[in-house]
Amino acid sequence: PARPVWKLLDAPRGEGLTIPAKVNYVVKGALLPQLGYAATGSTYVVKSHLDINWLWHKVRVQGGAYGGGCVFDRRAGLFAYYSYRDPNLTETLDVFDATADFLTSTDITASDLERCIIGTIGEIEPFRLPDNRGFAALQRHLVGDVHQTLHSGNCFINAPGQLRFVLPEGPTGWRSATGGNALVYG
Repeated sequence: PARPVWKLLDAPRGEGLTIPAKVNYVVKGALLPQLGYAATGSTYVVKSHLDINWLWHKVRVQGGAYGGGCVFDRRAGLFAYYSYRDPNLTETLDVFDATADFLTSTDITASDLERCIIGTIGEIEPFRLPDNRGFAALQRHLVGDVHQTLHSGNCFINAPGQLRFVLPEGPTGWRSATGGNALVYG
C-alpha cells in the first residue's frame, strides 16, 4: 500500500507568548532535510555531544536555566534546542546560534566521545520489556519504518577529530539549522 505523505502546516516564525513568570521556555529548531542534510547514526552522537559538553554547561550551569538540551527526531528530521525555566532569553538563543562554532572549534576527548556513543546506543536501543518491544515494533510497522534504518549510517566515530565531519554542509549547515524557527514562552 502507498504510504501517506504528511504535510506540515506553515507556522509563524519566531513566535513568542508572554506568561506571568520570571523564567522562559525557549525552543529553536529546524527541519534538517529542508537544509539538504540526510541524518545518519552519527547525528545522534553529535546530539549527545551537544547535550553533555555544550548545552548543559552554557544553558544550565552558566546561564542558570533549570534544564536544557537538544532533541533529534529522525523520522521528521527535526533538530531543536530547548531550555526550560530559563531566566535568560537572548543569551540562550545566542548559545543555540553559537553551536556551529563550538562543533568546529572544539576537540572532543576520546573518553567524552566514548560517553557520547554509549549514550547514543542507550537512546537508539533502550531496554524494553516484551510488551514494549511489541508496541515499538507496531509503531515502526505503522509508519513504514524498517528496524535497520535506526542504524543508518555509522554512529561509531572512530577518532575524536572525526566528529567534525558528520556536520551537515560543514559549519554552515549547523548555522542554517540554528537560524531556524524560535518559540518562546516567558
